[in-house]
Amino acid sequence: MHFKTKFDYKSIPQNTLFNTRLMISLDAPQGENKDRKPLNISMVLDRSGSMHGEKLEYVKQAAATLVRQLGSSDTISLTSFDDEVTPVIFPGPCSSDN
Repeated sequence: MHFKTKFDYKSIPQNTLFNTRLMISLDAPQGENKDRKPLNISMVLDRSGSMHGEKLEYVKQAAATLVRQLGSSDTISLTSFDDEVTPVIFPGPCSSDN
């Protein structure tokens, strides 16, 4: 297994309190091709004011990575929210159309 880490910043000043984010990517060797039970994934996207810029881009990248791992027998849905809840993709088979 291989993993990569990525911080928001290359360096942080000493002796300061500082908030940052860390992204960890894991790459595992391909396992045996076994049948698995279909998944039913419901993603919820926060599109409030606190989720803008890089934060929103990280969430979009994570969602795209998840969807690429799903098969046609899996079910997916997407709901977004801020001060209102909005269904974006109703539950259905995972396909390139969704």
